[in-house]
Amino acid sequence: MVGRIGLTGLYRPPDGKKPSAHIVFVHGLFGHPHETWGSKPRHRSWSSLRSREGTSDAEFEIPILWPETLLPQVIPDAHILTWGYDADVGGFFSSAGQSTIHEHAGSLLSDLADLRGTPELRAVPLIFVAHSLGGIIVKDALNQSSSTEGTRLKEIAVATYGVVFMGTPHRGSKSASLGKIAYQITELATKRPNIRLLQGLEKHAETLDRVGDSFVQTIMKHELSIYSFREERETRKYAIFNTMVVDPDSAKIGHAKEECGIIPADHRNMTKFDRLDNVGFRRVSAQLRRWDEDIKSLHTNGFGDCLASLDDAKSRDRFQQVHEAFPKTFDWLFDLETTPFLAWLQDDDDYRHQPFWIRGKPGSGKSTLMKYALRDPRTRQGLLLGNDLEWIFSSYFFHNRGSQSQKSLLAMLKELLHSILSQNPVSLQALSSFYETLKREQKIHRPSWDIENLRKAIMTILTQSTYKVNLCLFLDALDEHAGENELLVELLMDMVAAAKANNGTVCLKICFASRPWDVFKKHFSGCPQLVIHEHTQHDIEVYTTQRLQKAVYATSPSPEEAELIAQIVSEASGVFIWVRLVMDLVVQEITDATPLAMLKHKVSELPSELGELYRLTVQRIKPSYHIETWIMYQVVLSALQPLSLRYLIRLINYNIHLYKLDRTDGWDVSSLNKADHLYELSHPEDQVRRLNSRSGGLLEVAQVSRQNQRGPDYVVSDQCVQFIHQTVKDAILQYGISLGFSIGEDNSAQDIYVTTGFEFLLNTCGIKADWSQEVLPSAFFYAKLSEQSAVSDPKRLDLIFRKIRFVIEHSVSIPDEVCARFDDLPKGRNEVVTAIAANLLQFVQTYFSKDGPIWQADLQRHFGPYLLSIAAVVPSMINHEICHIESSRMIQILINAGCNINPRPDQPIVQAFRDMLYQPSNPVHVSREELLSAFCLRYQFEEREGESELKIAETFLQNRASAETSLPIFDASHLRDISLFEYCVRYGSVKWVRFLLPHLPNLQSKVDGSTSMTLIDYAYLRQDTEIIQILKDHGFSAVQHPHPRGSSLVGNSVGYAGELLMSTSGGLGADLPVRLGPTVVDISSYT
Repeated sequence: MVGRIGLTGLYRPPDGKKPSAHIVFVHGLFGHPHETWGSKPRHRSWSSLRSREGTSDAEFEIPILWPETLLPQVIPDAHILTWGYDADVGGFFSSAGQSTIHEHAGSLLSDLADLRGTPELRAVPLIFVAHSLGGIIVKDALNQSSSTEGTRLKEIAVATYGVVFMGTPHRGSKSASLGKIAYQITELATKRPNIRLLQGLEKHAETLDRVGDSFVQTIMKHELSIYSFREERETRKYAIFNTMVVDPDSAKIGHAKEECGIIPADHRNMTKFDRLDNVGFRRVSAQLRRWDEDIKSLHTNGFGDCLASLDDAKSRDRFQQVHEAFPKTFDWLFDLETTPFLAWLQDDDDYRHQPFWIRGKPGSGKSTLMKYALRDPRTRQGLLLGNDLEWIFSSYFFHNRGSQSQKSLLAMLKELLHSILSQNPVSLQALSSFYETLKREQKIHRPSWDIENLRKAIMTILTQSTYKVNLCLFLDALDEHAGENELLVELLMDMVAAAKANNGTVCLKICFASRPWDVFKKHFSGCPQLVIHEHTQHDIEVYTTQRLQKAVYATSPSPEEAELIAQIVSEASGVFIWVRLVMDLVVQEITDATPLAMLKHKVSELPSELGELYRLTVQRIKPSYHIETWIMYQVVLSALQPLSLRYLIRLINYNIHLYKLDRTDGWDVSSLNKADHLYELSHPEDQVRRLNSRSGGLLEVAQVSRQNQRGPDYVVSDQCVQFIHQTVKDAILQYGISLGFSIGEDNSAQDIYVTTGFEFLLNTCGIKADWSQEVLPSAFFYAKLSEQSAVSDPKRLDLIFRKIRFVIEHSVSIPDEVCARFDDLPKGRNEVVTAIAANLLQFVQTYFSKDGPIWQADLQRHFGPYLLSIAAVVPSMINHEICHIESSRMIQILINAGCNINPRPDQPIVQAFRDMLYQPSNPVHVSREELLSAFCLRYQFEEREGESELKIAETFLQNRASAETSLPIFDASHLRDISLFEYCVRYGSVKWVRFLLPHLPNLQSKVDGSTSMTLIDYAYLRQDTEIIQILKDHGFSAVQHPHPRGSSLVGNSVGYAGELLMSTSGGLGADLPVRLGPTVVDISSYT
């Protein structure tokens, strides 16, 4: 039954589907949900009959509600509701309610907040359909929500997509005076009519003015969609009067975003539809359907694309890999007398606005404790005791042994933002303008994010005041962050400060774990914290006891076993990973029937320091396995991302075969390709056993998300290999071969122990096998680092060069945009071009020292500029930073080899490569230029990662490239030569203006004889204060049109720009945008 007061659900999407929107119908004066939205009520005097004391709605033949029966046929995915209130002005049989419009609006907000009680429902947008007085209540409700601070009511305005007004008197109603007079008769029966409601509807009433003025601001603040319908026919009243209850002028707000329509009915019947083809229903439902589709498009396209651009399943792998807490351990975390964690959760005054630090020794169980805290329901319960609004949980577990997605600041910020938006989509509204700008700048639906954009996005959420949000972040293993930890700490402190300044709207709690490094002590020593290894003695005892009992098949330990347990607990010093490795040894010894007395003695001889324990572990591996062990460790250490177990096993097979060939110097292509079929294991369990036996248990198999070959949107889970703990990786990096590897009595294995993992990985890039495709995209990366690792060993470097040639010949190539321009190169020379693209300095230098003479003429005449261009640009196209550092050194190598840096402009190969240098959006049209100009234009608005592009340009200039070069542009439909420097001034490239100035001693201030324009004039025209100051510092002035002395640039820029425009007579160029205040002026419009 539809209730008269409050919210009543009419329709929900089937099968428990999440609704696309909540559509809420609000009736008007004298209204009731059934009477207002019902199609054909049986009783003509519904209000009076319904008001009769002792009579309920059930006693009447209820009319069919079109929002319940017709609308779901048009909008099947929305949740449809009505909201009722006491809208009687009075009645002959019952007292009228005494609430004001403002009080009704508050009730509506409260009911909607209750409806949106869960995070899932809070993500559903709201649409209102309001008749008559209901529209005023909806407007006032949204005004109240928009101006509310620090309560759940604030979210209603943020979540509202649009309002359909039907006969709402935005400026008052002429008929309200008639109603007021008529209903004063109820006072004669000692009833109390709600005259305040009628007064609110009178023309120019103060309530309407207040609500209307505020609602205009609410529309703009929340970008609400508005559609206002008016009645087309007059309403017959009191048998003698015909009147338009809400006249056309009053029925519209008058806002620019408002759309208006007409319903062919009077004020009372404009909300009653009985069939799908009713004109009024078609018009109203079409508008609601359009909004519903827009909302779904926002979520599936805008919202969905935003989430997709942030989503990286690999960044969440580490959380799944962290071991679950052993039963009956870590319970002390929530003991108020043991740690301050629970008090911190409950927002104790001593800990408010501070992060919580879990610190401890390496391997002491910090990650397991973080996972335990994040999953334990007591964490959420503790937070709710301090702040009862629903909390958003987000986490990121740094993982230095994993891929870049698991250990970078960029990946952390992406995961946090993705998690926040997924749980609280309303936050996307705060970011909508920012995100749309990002899409426009990159011209794609799923833009890429950098650290600065992500930081701004998160800070926007933390500083907004539109809606209340509680965030609880768990950040594990900050010490495994592969970057500058000062930047990480600075970001966290900025987030805490922003939330503190926005107290009341945003509540932020950050719990993080790390080793007690100085950088963290410096900033967080005063924060609430706990030292994990000071609390885990009992936990280690529980773990040791249960594993021992399982090994000896006992329900309780014997006295001798209890002594062994106590011995292990004492030696552990709170380090769980040490206990895990020791218990693996103990269990194996028990399996081998080692007596307990002897076992206690063996445990006492085990080193307590992890590095020494790892050394002992390696020494216990069979010496005949050590070569495989070394290859395994080095490859897992060096891989860009976790490698699959099947790939690792085949890599070992292949590299052992290759090692044998290296020793006999007899390897060739056919023998290498045959190696793939050697030693192959058919069953996965055999591969796991081989991994365990060769690694000594220091490597493990973990489920890792990997991109499928179908593309980045296709992610699959795979069994990949990693070190069991970060301390294992640290030990191998620190000790290397000194961990105890056997090199043989004749030092026969010495060569393989100086081989790095990069070389082992590079070796597999050259064979034609499906399994080698796993690392092929990273071939340039492994080639570069292999070369660097052998730079001081000529013999080994020569072997690496042979491998690089093999890989280039059989597998890899440079990017397609470069390959497309290979046609002019002599056959067989792609080897050096590919090496230049990969920035292989030693390889290229050695190549030209041997084969340089045969290139000399071609380098000077044709191919030198081409190779220089590749060296300057292509390495930055490769997605590994290591591949484009030291690009200036490669350029110098090529110049020393004879490359001509100032080619003739008519050479076809220069023209071809110039096309690659230019970005499609570059506004300049060029027919000739030197390499320096091309390089400047390519990077004028870009920042290269790694080496600065300015250093490369400096190398050009140091080798006789000219800075005084000119290039033609289309200006007023004709070509005109301008200098490279003038181009940079005109198009606002500050960094290149700074760079070129010292190299232009004879630069003239006047640049355009036809218009008397100067360089600084162009800067003033663009209002580019930074370039203006640079030019002033070098003695430039606006000779022809001096800027008014003592006046501000902004205040006078429009008039000043106007003078310049008049003086140029169209000579500034059709493609030059000039910013005048907020407006961009196309100069072509003045010509």
